[in-house]
Amino acid sequence: MANQKEEIKKIIRAFNKRRLRYLVIGGVAVVLYGVERATFDLDLLLPQDEKEVALTLKIIKRLGYSKAMDEKGRKIVNWKEWLLKKKMLRITNTQRIDLLTLSQAKFDFMYQYRIRVKFAGLVIPLPEIIDLIHLKEWSGRPRDKKDARLLRAQLRLRKKR
Repeated sequence: MANQKEEIKKIIRAFNKRRLRYLVIGGVAVVLYGVERATFDLDLLLPQDEKEVALTLKIIKRLGYSKAMDEKGRKIVNWKEWLLKKKMLRITNTQRIDLLTLSQAKFDFMYQYRIRVKFAGLVIPLPEIIDLIHLKEWSGRPRDKKDARLLRAQLRLRKKR
């Protein structure tokens, strides 16, 4: 677990150093919003922009990530083309990273209202909790639906305070 945390910190630090526009979504974001749950990967949301996707992938490759797969585990050669077309790319090394893209306009809106969470000496950009809930609900996966319910409960608790 400590190695996973260090690897995530290394990725976030590299992205922040290059001032990349990204949002942490998925289990890490859910945990940072106060929901207890295990997570084993890092899910990042990027704008559907060729230059930003290319720079993100360049940084990930510099960090030693060299293997990307589709949802069925088949190797992907042209990462950028795949991510821009399919809007999702799974990259593995010591840490699994799932990159997802969203249209420029939708991403810009979420990014404008992002939350910056300080954790382990880093600033981590998250979508507003309601935006994260919507992303989770839209995915349709059972784990994401459960996350959305837990995040809604967390939101209700915050409103009571």
